Amino acid sequence: MKKKNTNNSPVEFIEKCFNELPQSDTRANIGPKKFITALILTFLRDRGQQTIASLRRNVIKETKTKVNRSSFWERLAAKRLLKLLNLLVTLLMQKMI
Repeated sequence: MKKKNTNNSPVEFIEKCFNELPQSDTRANIGPKKFITALILTFLRDRGQQTIASLRRNVIKETKTKVNRSSFWERLAAKRLLKLLNLLVTLLMQKMI
């Protein structure tokens, strides 16, 4: 069994995982790393009823970048987002072991 990595603080540990995400994407105004970070922060901050519209508003606030409704929906529905979230979760779990 692998030994847990105890050399890094939890923040450094999470930061290293997020640094594995692509910084930019020529197809979008908001890069994948920034989009996923904003999306996660939105879920953590908004404890009320979450709708796609409220997620979009909060991502716009967090990134300071306007995103129209259809583009936001396309980002949420894209297989690429799922793949990047899977990558992030896998990295976090691997580094925890």
